[in-house]
Amino acid sequence: MTPRHEVEEGHAEGSSKLGRATAFLRATLKDGPVPAREIEQMAEDEGISSRTLKRAKEQLGVQPKKETKTMAGHWSWELPDSGPTVH
Repeated sequence: MTPRHEVEEGHAEGSSKLGRATAFLRATLKDGPVPAREIEQMAEDEGISSRTLKRAKEQLGVQPKKETKTMAGHWSWELPDSGPTVH
């Protein structure tokens, strides 16, 4: 299911703005890190305000990571690990 479908499904169920935003983030980040600017643009396209996106990010425990391989150092977001890591 795409982020748009996740958001539409949440909206159809009468969920709150925060609920729509958390569904959007879960769907967007389910396959791994995504550049923060890309997420912010996609959220805006879906009608999710930056404040609501920030609240959803905090509620889900989304982790910002700075890309250090380039001088620009772009930020990406990812969901926290769902379970313990095995070494």
